[in-house]
Amino acid sequence: MRLNIRNITETLGCDEAFALKVEYQMEVNGVDFSESTSAELKREIKYALEDMGETV
Repeated sequence: MRLNIRNITETLGCDEAFALKVEYQMEVNGVDFSESTSAELKREIKYALEDMGETV
């Protein structure tokens, strides 16, 4: 499992399939995974969920 997906699944407590959708939305939003801190990634996960119409 890729690091991005693992971080998303751990943060949200979701399965890998949903984490892939969140990761895609984060990519669309322009997230630079290599330059982001843990706090920034968590914030970007929240933004991605909002963009997807999901609740946090």
